[in-house]
Amino acid sequence: MKNPKVKGNGFERQVAKIFSDWAGVKFMRTPASGAIHNFKDKRVVSDIVPPLSVGNFPFSIECKKVECSWELSAIIDGTSQTIKSHWQQCLDDAAREGLIPLLVFSKNFRGVYAILRRVDF
Repeated sequence: MKNPKVKGNGFERQVAKIFSDWAGVKFMRTPASGAIHNFKDKRVVSDIVPPLSVGNFPFSIECKKVECSWELSAIIDGTSQTIKSHWQQCLDDAAREGLIPLLVFSKNFRGVYAILRRVDF
């Protein structure tokens, strides 16, 4: 079994590449705690951040890759406790900095999915 931290870091790199390919600028994982010298940088709450040249990027991107028993139907009907807790973390982190929450998640042998509030879509 793979170390969950290693698995999470790999997923964050994968998501950073997806955003980089989409935007044409290099997104990256948030450096380890304490590695960013400007602690007023809103990007610190996110798992994935754009380069400073992007300016006011509106999203706080939370990445989760876990082997929970989530299924799309459980997400839609609100019975997936794991997704609920991940979504709440995403909401809390984004709210602290006034950003839009964006949860990107997956599990082994499945696609990559994102949750965004309808009001922000």
